[in-house]
Amino acid sequence: MAASRAHPPRRRAVRAQALVQQVTLSWLREPTNAEHIARLTQASESLRRIPGVRALQWGPRADIGRPGADETFDFGLLITFESAQAAHDFGAHPLHIQAALAALPLVSRHLSFRFSV
Repeated sequence: MAASRAHPPRRRAVRAQALVQQVTLSWLREPTNAEHIARLTQASESLRRIPGVRALQWGPRADIGRPGADETFDFGLLITFESAQAAHDFGAHPLHIQAALAALPLVSRHLSFRFSV
């Protein structure tokens, strides 16, 4: 009986370019103002047309009452970019600038976080 050879562990394929996720949390000046929420939603939707944006989701905070979770923000935005370069280029794109200017009077504060996936 021949000795069995152990197979080397399988390695996960490494992508040449990692996707980048951006999470933006916003605190609205008037969180219950339906017109402001509609304007912010419209501004968010326009970001879908920027090259390098692979996916885009947004919506109001989910009040689930979980202890330890920060539930002070009002609106969340999740953007998936096809690469770090696309995430970098996003900031100066005219559609992003237009959306940011539309959101500026509606938002008292926002925080953005980016990470590779």
